[in-house]
Amino acid sequence: MLLAGLIVAERCADIAKNTPATQRGNSSAGGPPSGNFASDINGFSRHESNIAAPIDWRQPNRKERDVPTPMPELIDVIGAVGAVLTTICWLPQAIKVIRDRDTRALSLSTNLAFTAGIFLWLIYGAARVDWPLIVSSAVTFALMAVIVAMKLRHG
Repeated sequence: MLLAGLIVAERCADIAKNTPATQRGNSSAGGPPSGNFASDINGFSRHESNIAAPIDWRQPNRKERDVPTPMPELIDVIGAVGAVLTTICWLPQAIKVIRDRDTRALSLSTNLAFTAGIFLWLIYGAARVDWPLIVSSAVTFALMAVIVAMKLRHG
């Protein structure tokens, strides 16, 4: 955080040093502030962007950094196995709840929170068009919906 502040301060000082006062919206005598906070602080306004390039605060993506991903196939396999395991782990619970109709040992608040979280993951996956996330979240949500419905019905 401190490093980011130092970089910003250095960038602002460079802009102020290399930009004449008349181009910053100030007269050579110092003149009154323009009323535009960004212009007064940064030394240039939006329409004067040709004076200094804006700072891009976004993190560079993987392609821009040229950092090779070690064995992308292995990472995809790990993700797929994780999705399958975390999805099917609820199958035995759903089967037991349906067969026995006994939900006394299950926490309603925990299962509701987990189901809501899975629903949000489903929305996130749909927004990113990430099919493995969509499918695993949809199946998990269906299993959890059965468990929550049985808990609500049978207490």
